Amino acid sequence: MEINKKAKMEQLYSLYESAVYAIAYSILNNVEQAEDVTQDTFLKIYSYLDDIEEVGSKRTKAFITKIVKNTAIDIYRKNQKISTYSENIEDTMSEDTDPANIVERQLVTLYKLDALDSAMSDISDYLRKIITMRYGYELKMTEIADILGKDSATIRKQMERARKYLAEKLENVTEDIR
Repeated sequence: MEINKKAKMEQLYSLYESAVYAIAYSILNNVEQAEDVTQDTFLKIYSYLDDIEEVGSKRTKAFITKIVKNTAIDIYRKNQKISTYSENIEDTMSEDTDPANIVERQLVTLYKLDALDSAMSDISDYLRKIITMRYGYELKMTEIADILGKDSATIRKQMERARKYLAEKLENVTEDIR
């Protein structure tokens, strides 16, 4: 890590760590998960470090806030899915006690949940970054363009191509599941 990257990361951490934790905890109401989200948030921030110009700017604060909120909400949703999934397994087990059938259904469900990750596995890091900003952090195209220092029309066209590619990949994945 370059010295100025290290210094920038240290500044970001010292400035935003308590706020990031507070946001995560307010969403999750769980100390351990809030700590995990705080760590994950700063790991995600690191991949965008070159795009952050001013550590204390409103834009940086808004960007970090979106990252932590979306990361915490993702964990919250996973908690809900796991809870629902556990309930469904219990219902399934009472209906069908054949272990082979139970495991088969569990694998299919888990496979569906990871379909997007596998679809994005062979996409470029740059497009993955754009998709993550758009759908993971729910940034507008103009915000993504500002962060990446690109023209918003270029970002729109790249998103269009990425969406088309992912739609085809996900269609193939869902056909494989059936």
